[in-house]
Amino acid sequence: MMGEEIEDPEGHEGSLTRINGLGLLPVNTIISNEKVTVQRRFSFLLPNNTFSCKGYEIHMGISKVVKEATESPVAFLPDGQTDGYYLNRNCWGSYMHGILG
Repeated sequence: MMGEEIEDPEGHEGSLTRINGLGLLPVNTIISNEKVTVQRRFSFLLPNNTFSCKGYEIHMGISKVVKEATESPVAFLPDGQTDGYYLNRNCWGSYMHGILG
């Protein structure tokens, strides 16, 4: 929702196959069949920091940075994967839930 565009080619969320997002982050999201729900440890904003944060990764699809934007992850996972997009301290998005409490 925070990105530029959301695609739902299989119609999981309704009859619209594409809709504009809020345009706050330079990402596009494609909704897919597989729903991911897994508890994760990760490092917040710093790739070489200890993996001291915990949260639940919850999503049904994948978000990718648009071509002209630079990667700016929120979370760095122990297996080398990244998650989310950090624009600035007031605007960032992640599939990690339960990390603010």
